[in-house]
Amino acid sequence: MANPYQLAELIAARLESRNIGIPILYAVDLPSLVENSQIAPAINIVPAGIQFVSSAGTVGVRESVRVVACTRFVNQLSGQGARQLAGPYLTAATVALLNYQPSGYSPIEFETPPIPNYIGGFGYYPLQFAATYEIS
Repeated sequence: MANPYQLAELIAARLESRNIGIPILYAVDLPSLVENSQIAPAINIVPAGIQFVSSAGTVGVRESVRVVACTRFVNQLSGQGARQLAGPYLTAATVALLNYQPSGYSPIEFETPPIPNYIGGFGYYPLQFAATYEIS
């Protein structure tokens, strides 16, 4: 049976098994990701919360996870270079998670992520995914 905040590890394992070519790291939340010294390029896995859902007498937990591409492209205020570097990694992560159903969860669904950030030459480009598990 799935437990709260397990989805991040399952998504990270899935991405690692697909050999995206960059490190898969963990962060507590988005602000901690930005404040820490960064490895770039990298994919950072960030738990994004849970919510309880119910329908037809069934109670479940919907868990959200952010997959954040961190890239570095110095001396460019627009962040265009960092975005261009992040694009292939975000595509690879999306392809790896398409039609993926982690053990104990519903199939992965896409959610609207928070806006990207570009700070001090580092670009942070998030995608957000969710899956639900039933509580028995």
